[in-house]
Amino acid sequence: MERHLEKPEVKRAIDQAMGPGTITIIARPTVNVGTIKGGLKVNMIPETCIFELDIRMPVGMREDTVLELIDTIIPQYEPASITIKKQAAASNPFNYSVIDHPIVRHLKDNAKSLRPGADAPIPIPSMGGSDSQKQVSIPY
Repeated sequence: MERHLEKPEVKRAIDQAMGPGTITIIARPTVNVGTIKGGLKVNMIPETCIFELDIRMPVGMREDTVLELIDTIIPQYEPASITIKKQAAASNPFNYSVIDHPIVRHLKDNAKSLRPGADAPIPIPSMGGSDSQKQVSIPY
């Protein structure tokens, strides 16, 4: 996948399909702090802070790698401590199709047959929302 993402035509296709600059983030994790709770008053330092993160990982990144990284950061801010509660219901492993799989070639050929004068489509990764096969019990 990394070599595929380095190709200039793939970079152009990704930015064209998903917006300028997408190529710079598509292979990196994203983090959204969805909620933050803490403190009793606006002018008091809170005793505790609770926040929820939505971490999206690209193909190839493992959950334990992210959790290990978090575990190395927290001790740098003693006396801070952390308790992690993973919400498994919304956690799906990454999934992908191999770029040189025969089905990819068939899709490209079929798309090209619809517009013979056009360039063949370039396979690019998606930034999420591609876990639908799990919903219909198709195995990974």
